[in-house]
Amino acid sequence: MGQQARRLSLTRQSSIMRPIYESTVSSANLCQSQRFRESISSKSPFLAQVKQLFLADWAEISGDAINLFRIIEVMGTAAIAGAVFYSVGAKTTSRSLRESISLAFFSMTLWTFNRMYPTIISYNTWRQGAIRDAVSGKSSITAAFLARIFVMILSEGWWPFIYCFVCFPLAQVAGTVGDVFLMGLLLCLNLMCYVSIGSLLGTCVGSVSWGMIAADLFSQASILCAGFYTTLPPFLAAFRYVSPVFYAFAGMMKASYRWSDTYDCRGGDSELSANQCFLEFNGVIEDLKYRGINVATFGDPKSTVVWPEVTALVILYWGGQILVLGFLCIIVRVTSKPETTGEGQRQKPESRIVQYIRSLSVSET
Repeated sequence: MGQQARRLSLTRQSSIMRPIYESTVSSANLCQSQRFRESISSKSPFLAQVKQLFLADWAEISGDAINLFRIIEVMGTAAIAGAVFYSVGAKTTSRSLRESISLAFFSMTLWTFNRMYPTIISYNTWRQGAIRDAVSGKSSITAAFLARIFVMILSEGWWPFIYCFVCFPLAQVAGTVGDVFLMGLLLCLNLMCYVSIGSLLGTCVGSVSWGMIAADLFSQASILCAGFYTTLPPFLAAFRYVSPVFYAFAGMMKASYRWSDTYDCRGGDSELSANQCFLEFNGVIEDLKYRGINVATFGDPKSTVVWPEVTALVILYWGGQILVLGFLCIIVRVTSKPETTGEGQRQKPESRIVQYIRSLSVSET
């Protein structure tokens, strides 16, 4: 009775944490997903398994991840943000520079943990079926893993681009369509890194509640250690290099500002007019440099190149996914082993780690 009440409590908690557009899956989509899964057998080629599992996951997820509610949410949020910061990029004052950077950081945090929490819930449930099919020999755990990756990228990766093409033109913080696309790419990679973290926690942590706590701790720490709020103490300085926000925010700054940009100031620069100074010498830019974000630096071509940040985000994403695959393979291997040494033989006690890994083959939600 107590176990049933606990599961009911977890189910209710999961439904509360889940956004309105992810609250239910239609019976038609579930039936279609089940048909795709039933078409797979142990004799199916690997690529055929990936295809059928992709179609099954897509039928189950697409209706909730891509719908009118979410379109209204994303475009509405973008329009509100663009209206609040309307035309700040068209001004050349120090205040407008600070406001433009604030918009960039707000956009960064917006596409950080809002999709990580639903991912924890979905992977906690998906893990059970994927492990069951792999242990029974029906399908490969690697095929299920790859299919899930493709579905998550296609269902989540393009929303930041919609946000950027609505918000940033209103705020006038990006000069060209290419700049807006680059901003969208950085936000997309940042989002997918946190989706990757959510998938890792949903796979490795048996309880959704503990997964949510771990996700909250990591997401808040990664934002605080991105170098926006304050200069990190020496013992925390290295943490920024595993923070997706640090790379995405640095890339957005590089894409937005050049050393040749100017702002209004008193006294001016001898190479410019009496009331114009190079952006490089603005206090806000100097603070960013002091905190490890090199932007708008004369004679330094790296201050305008974003491929190192893009590469770092891709590495962080795939690093998380490799850990997910590795842990899934461990669960399948441990679960496939019999719990006893044989008939008539004394059962060898299992370690707590093995017991915990076995428990992950059953979803708590």
